[in-house]
Amino acid sequence: MDERFERTSFGASLRSSGLKVSRVIAGIVRIFGYLIVLTAVFDILRQPMITDLLIDITLYLPRVLIAILILLIGILSIDIVMDYLSNTIKGMKIEGADILLPLLRGFLLLIVVLVALDTMLIDTTIIYILFRPLDGESLSWWHSNTELKTQSLLMPEKGSNFFLSFLIKKISFLNCEANRF
Repeated sequence: MDERFERTSFGASLRSSGLKVSRVIAGIVRIFGYLIVLTAVFDILRQPMITDLLIDITLYLPRVLIAILILLIGILSIDIVMDYLSNTIKGMKIEGADILLPLLRGFLLLIVVLVALDTMLIDTTIIYILFRPLDGESLSWWHSNTELKTQSLLMPEKGSNFFLSFLIKKISFLNCEANRF
């Protein structure tokens, strides 16, 4: 897994810093073990404030581990899909593909990072607020003022951008679900 991850752009920067993914995960597991032992020690010494702090940290560490796994699996799957798309499009001579593919990669990476941050219960509301103007209903005033009223897959009814609206609602749902736990 280390070798495949190091072939990605994010893995190359991790490799240049001298870290490996397996070492990062092993370090988190080791810290988890130390925290459990320290929690027991401070509980025996009857230090409730320190014990509660260590319990809170110990309960948060699985979220960090899951977020790292989401990042790993997401980055690897995005890399595989983007390699497939770039190899497929290479022979087709599609105009603007050299611009669209990096934009798609960046957008997918942003979604993976947002899901990982939501898993760690980090508030990402400001990012959703920045994406709110991309919602189809926010742009409906522009569609109502244009004379060209076409029906397509991306703009079905009321001039809304169906795909972006669906995506923003899904990300908001994931944010609410992550904050619920």
